[in-house]
Amino acid sequence: MMQIDVVKAFLEDPAIQKKYGITAGQVAQMTLSTPFSGEAGIFVDLVRRMVKELEDQNTTTNAAAQRLNAHLENTLR
Repeated sequence: MMQIDVVKAFLEDPAIQKKYGITAGQVAQMTLSTPFSGEAGIFVDLVRRMVKELEDQNTTTNAAAQRLNAHLENTLR
């Protein structure tokens, strides 16, 4: 499964779409670089990074979590 497929599968959840204001159409048409704005943008970017980090063969789960945490802290400042 390609990274974009994993991201889309996660974002296809109706509860996530409702919470972040993402439509099924946006998810169906998105690429790994499709921009989203506001909270949806932060959330989608975090999901993309999570998938990329966890699929990296040289990354442990703890290292990936640390990088994602650092990214999120910097984004929310």
